[in-house]
Amino acid sequence: MRPDKTPDWVARLGAECCDATPAEWSRWSAFVATYCVTFDAVNPRRNKQEWIDHWPDEYGKVILRPRAAVERSVPEIEVVEAFREAGWAARWTDNFHTAPGWMRPWTQVDNVTRVVTDRLNAIRAEAPKSKSWDVIAWRDDVVMFVECKAEAEQFTDSELAFIWGAQRAGIPLEHFAVVRAAINYPERRSE
Repeated sequence: MRPDKTPDWVARLGAECCDATPAEWSRWSAFVATYCVTFDAVNPRRNKQEWIDHWPDEYGKVILRPRAAVERSVPEIEVVEAFREAGWAARWTDNFHTAPGWMRPWTQVDNVTRVVTDRLNAIRAEAPKSKSWDVIAWRDDVVMFVECKAEAEQFTDSELAFIWGAQRAGIPLEHFAVVRAAINYPERRSE
């Protein structure tokens, strides 16, 4: 599924339309519009111990050189910023609710509309064990759900349950997108 034109938020993100991502769950399947983008990491690729050591501040995320006027970023923040620059309200869902303090301005939003809560409640009614996608954006009566994935990363069962529940609740597939991020890592300096 390729959109006829590039959505405004995708243009602001600097992403391009790429092959749709298959979503297959039980006997249900669909293809989700997918946009590919390349980000530059601040740090060289982390080894397992470095991930553990930096977890409290980095939340298991690759820290990016930000495009927006912020000190540091992660792919979900970049997507939220792209939506906001395009005139949408948006937030990163942070399903675990444990993001470090510096990430919270993108996870907490005061102006969530009734349309957003109604859509989320409808999805949860159809798929109670589902996990909301990474970014929720809304403008007028349109609510978009975006999942950020690494280049070869697949959907989890709970993410598939979410889109399946949304389809059962009558939410159009066009209101879903995947952002596939390639990461350029700087060379590790020898010590």
